[in-house]
Amino acid sequence: MRSFAADSTKTKILVHRRVGMAKDALSPRERTLIENSIRSIQKTPTVDGSIRVRKLMNHPSLYIYTVSPSLRLVFQKSPGSVEILDIVQPETLKWYAASNQESENDGRRPYIKKTE
Repeated sequence: MRSFAADSTKTKILVHRRVGMAKDALSPRERTLIENSIRSIQKTPTVDGSIRVRKLMNHPSLYIYTVSPSLRLVFQKSPGSVEILDIVQPETLKWYAASNQESENDGRRPYIKKTE
């Protein structure tokens, strides 16, 4: 796990090693988008009202951040820090959404909820 140095006004960012491995498979442009998104999350860790953020319903501290039409960051918030857990494609989220539909039909709680 890598940590971004932050001054006292910024949230501490922890980056899981999966993110580094996923970034290695991306184009230079996509890597820049990821790095800019992480800096954005660090500067403004609040997610209320953000159109780029979705909350995972069954996990009160897990969120999805829209980096681009083809990339999402999965991150976890805790007091004073944000942990970037993974980089995923929308197709992965669609798979989870399909699981959500099955869960709802079974009376279980869905995974993904758009924040309001």
